[in-house]
Amino acid sequence: MNELTVGNLFDWKEKNVIITGADNMVGTTLAHAFAFHQANVVLIDGNEESMLNIRSIITEMGRKCLTYGIDMTDEALVANAVVDVCEKLGTIDVLVNHTSKNIRKIETDTDKIFEIEPRGMLLIAHEVGQVMKEQGYGKIINTASDFLENGHQNLVSHITNYNGVLEMTKSLAREYVAFGVNVNAVGRSSISNKDNLSSNPSGLSTPKILIHQNVEPSDLVGAYLFLASSGADYITGQTLYVHDLNSPVENKVDLIL
Repeated sequence: MNELTVGNLFDWKEKNVIITGADNMVGTTLAHAFAFHQANVVLIDGNEESMLNIRSIITEMGRKCLTYGIDMTDEALVANAVVDVCEKLGTIDVLVNHTSKNIRKIETDTDKIFEIEPRGMLLIAHEVGQVMKEQGYGKIINTASDFLENGHQNLVSHITNYNGVLEMTKSLAREYVAFGVNVNAVGRSSISNKDNLSSNPSGLSTPKILIHQNVEPSDLVGAYLFLASSGADYITGQTLYVHDLNSPVENKVDLIL
């Protein structure tokens, strides 16, 4: 990359982006952002009706938009969806692996959490990864949490889950690096909307660097766009953290050389 290509970092004209977990605030915000930068968007979630509005917005922008209302833990359904995407669009340039649910009752919902994260994320990453390996390029971006370094009260299952997502990210990065496929993650704070967990239920200490009181879905866009861009061609196996006021900032990542 040189100074002549910097201006095209966020140009996804005729490129195809899959976004899972597309019926929540973050998923729809990311879908709109990629479409704004001229990408065709594929939305995958368990409830297809919930994606109709964002699909309408994207098609009105002149982009192609496919939706799949499937169970992300069903291997056959996931595989069939990826095949259908390839038949209709030809290639898959980016996977935003945002499949997640906010489930608080550990004693009753642990199995459900582990089915969705990281099992559901691994299934779609594997299927899309095979396509990208054959293409010789692609970007996979997983969604993780910034709670991992310091733990979090009443969220043991979620933290265990997201630790699995980070390890999956590093392992897939090593597996795919020889094929020109980058695998990274965005570690985010809780999002300040009614459908998500409160930003600080356990009273985490205030960090040394104060940024915003709460992270909004739009605050995450830059991290995902960067990791999906050619500016991140030499970055893989990494987690880019996006913090709110109540989140720790001293996180470490392992390098993939």
